[in-house]
Amino acid sequence: MASRVWNGCGNSDVTTAQLLSVGIITLMMIALVWGRLRYDMIAVCALLLAVAAGIVPFAKASEGLQR
Repeated sequence: MASRVWNGCGNSDVTTAQLLSVGIITLMMIALVWGRLRYDMIAVCALLLAVAAGIVPFAKASEGLQR
């Protein structure tokens, strides 16, 4: 079971994985708007962050790169 971190508005519970996902997507959007880095490198870095954080299993990440 995922750990619950924040009980904000009413009955909605946000898990650690959800917070990490939002954080990674936010960083990705900032990097894309900044425009200094290539979009493919931003995507690979975001995927590596997601794997390192345990959000995306390594097998699924490597499977997506093979296609």
